[in-house]
Amino acid sequence: MEAILGGARRQAELLGYQLEVLTVGEDDHDTHSLTAYLTEHQISGLILGSFIPGFSEIALNWDDYAVAKIHSRHMEPEATTVGNDQLREVRMAFRHLAEAGYQRIGLAVGRSDEDASGHRHTAGFLMEEAPLPPDRRVPPLLFPYNISGEDLSGMIARWVRRHHVDAVICNWSSIQLLLEQQGLKVPDDVACATLCLCDPAPPGLAGVRPNFDLVGERAVSIVVAQLKSAQRGLPEFPSSIYVQSVWQDGPSAPRRR
Repeated sequence: MEAILGGARRQAELLGYQLEVLTVGEDDHDTHSLTAYLTEHQISGLILGSFIPGFSEIALNWDDYAVAKIHSRHMEPEATTVGNDQLREVRMAFRHLAEAGYQRIGLAVGRSDEDASGHRHTAGFLMEEAPLPPDRRVPPLLFPYNISGEDLSGMIARWVRRHHVDAVICNWSSIQLLLEQQGLKVPDDVACATLCLCDPAPPGLAGVRPNFDLVGERAVSIVVAQLKSAQRGLPEFPSSIYVQSVWQDGPSAPRRR
């Protein structure tokens, strides 16, 4: 994401380092070419940023590098990881919607995002649902990898109607448009809130606003600290650092009378 990269660049410059973006993929670097490039340019600090499950991964000699990860919990190595706290964000969104008077709150997230986060979206959602009576619980909707917007729109609409959902929590910022494409009026028929309220955000959308700039900054700071203390390789006990987000009200999820 641009916000993560922007925060990382600013922090690197502030600390006297340069940040270079290297792309890994079918038409870009693989493990062999990346190792050669890093050796040629004497690069010993790495941030593995937001790799997507199902796509290319890398396997380097991690003992040669200072390493941190941004998200990417599905992949090796087991390094210090920085990210926004999806579990807390889902719980925050659920509680705000419940306090606003919504009775049947549903979670719709991408399976790839769920895999990359260590299933923290559904963990937070099930924690909030657990105290509710069975007739108020809505099964989470996990949509498949690489689904098109059109297919996703129909899938969410069918799920909303089948389970009588009155408020949707979704990690796509286009959730209101997806609902309205299927004839559902927001918020009259169903309210919605996004877990990724990033600029430029659709006007009037309620949801969670992550601090992705700070995620990038923290990842750079971790790697620089390792470089300055001559630490290389992976920690015996890797840690997770969560950058907290904030809730933002919006007309897509008004308080019910």
